[in-house]
Amino acid sequence: MIKKLVPLMCVAFLLTACTNEEQAEDKTTAIVLETEAEEKEEQKSQTEEPVIEEVSLLDLQPLGEKKWSNTDESIYVDFTQVSESTIEFRVLKTDETPVQEFIFLATSQSHDSNEWAGTVTTTTEFPADTQVTITTQADSYILVVEDLLDMPLKETSITQEEWEEKKKTLKEMSDQEVIDFIANAESNSVQRFGEAFGEGANGYFYEEDFETILNSLENNYTDTYKSQTLREIYDNPIYMLETLYAFPMADAPVLNAHVIRAPEHLTVFTETDFYGSTAHTRYLLTAENKEWKISSRDFLISPENAPMAALSMSDEADDADAYGELVHHPDFYELVNMVQSGEYYYINTYLDYDDMQIFVAHYQVDPLTGMVYFYDRGNDSTYELGIALEE
Repeated sequence: MIKKLVPLMCVAFLLTACTNEEQAEDKTTAIVLETEAEEKEEQKSQTEEPVIEEVSLLDLQPLGEKKWSNTDESIYVDFTQVSESTIEFRVLKTDETPVQEFIFLATSQSHDSNEWAGTVTTTTEFPADTQVTITTQADSYILVVEDLLDMPLKETSITQEEWEEKKKTLKEMSDQEVIDFIANAESNSVQRFGEAFGEGANGYFYEEDFETILNSLENNYTDTYKSQTLREIYDNPIYMLETLYAFPMADAPVLNAHVIRAPEHLTVFTETDFYGSTAHTRYLLTAENKEWKISSRDFLISPENAPMAALSMSDEADDADAYGELVHHPDFYELVNMVQSGEYYYINTYLDYDDMQIFVAHYQVDPLTGMVYFYDRGNDSTYELGIALEE
């Protein structure tokens, strides 16, 4: 029995050994394959480009395709170069006097889906590190330039020609330049009207039509001034016999002057020599197409003539013994303040009989309009008598 079992055991042992050896070989092969797979995966990961998730950037290209403004179109923006790295643009501010244009070249510091931010490297009037940001809100671009503007951009149809026209800056004149401007305009007008002036059997006339004279004048007057004031001079040639009645600052010494400034308006008061006495005049200069033009002129009742103006409208107008006196005689600058504040001259009238001064009445005179008022001092009330024209 034992002898029969031994061969069987040997066969079993050999089968087991073979099986173990095959399993070992299979295991070794599996390890080798696994290692090779890992090496291949590692090599693949080393050679492949890393996958980067794409980020959508704020689209700036539409900025360069149009011109932009703020809501009331007082500030304009023109992007002349737009890229991710640099933005060049110009800003035109017409909301202040003088009009200003700024040119910026900004380099990007950051750019993401919500904002482009950078600093200015080239600019006019601003530090080189001025911050610039562009964002969007409610489908509108928002432009912020440090210390200059912060505004939503609205598409505008302004053309390059209109841009250049809006760039024109109203000239800033000193007080003396304002006086010289008026004096030169009136001297030129005297010369031109004088050249056309004539005299004949039927009186005085102009040898040229009104439009011809106007077209030869410098463009220093508004259309309204031409059609009213200059037209009156043309219709009354006699003015040219005493030109200071028509042009009080033409070749007349200026004794005093005062300029009051407002946006696009200049109010000018002058005191000039008037054939040995003085004339007081108020001019208004208006900005028209970025140019100063004379738009109105008013002769004022001078302090010296105020008593006569009052008397001319009184019951004593024809009485040779009647005279008037100013309660207060204002100097030039007091007269300016009176006109600006709407104040009047106060005048008392008297009769002079046998060296006796008899009080008659109180009057007020508006130095601007020449209106004369009877003044009831007891009731502090007035009523109009009419307009006295200064002789």
